[in-house]
Amino acid sequence: MRITKQVVGILAGIGLSLSAANALSVYGNDWTLTISGVASAPVIGFTYNFNFSIPVTITQSDALSYTLSVNLPAGASPSAVAMTGTLNTTPSPATTLLVGGYPLIQLPAGLLTGVPAVKLNGVAGIANGDVVGVNSAVNELYGARVWRIVNNSGLNFVSVGNVEAELTPGNWVSAGPAFFTINSWELLRPVPEPASIIALGTALTGLIGLRRRTRR
Repeated sequence: MRITKQVVGILAGIGLSLSAANALSVYGNDWTLTISGVASAPVIGFTYNFNFSIPVTITQSDALSYTLSVNLPAGASPSAVAMTGTLNTTPSPATTLLVGGYPLIQLPAGLLTGVPAVKLNGVAGIANGDVVGVNSAVNELYGARVWRIVNNSGLNFVSVGNVEAELTPGNWVSAGPAFFTINSWELLRPVPEPASIIALGTALTGLIGLRRRTRR
């Protein structure tokens, strides 16, 4: 019985060590989201190709979940939207972002060229990506520092239950549902050098300087 308990304890310890080793840290306010795709409102025959990059902030509550916040342009209501995300490390590091909980998002006129102020009713969506940039030499609160995430072949879209457009001041007209087809997206942030590499570089620079002074 003792041997069995010891074996179980050892296996549990190995499991915890492996999960800690595979854990990822994504929190930070230095992320940039780049996204491109096509927005369409079939009822009125509207299509719009979009491509933009915006700064985003990611907060992380544990090794498996995080929240990505995007500030909307001035005049938008709400001023920011949040997406909930999950991380997994098996079979390979990947993430899933969910967009939802926004019964109404109002965007000001001029945000898109030639588009009046609009109200987006019932916004929901999903984005699936692969973690392709991990700096294992930099360990943060929840594990190795992630610096790049890109979309994969999973579902990547945002749908809007109904769009209202302000064609004239105070006159809102329903344009029906809308869809944002996401062709590509990427989350990217700077890659910090480990402190050991910086220290080594400083030491080498000092040695080179000392050698030059010695020669003189």
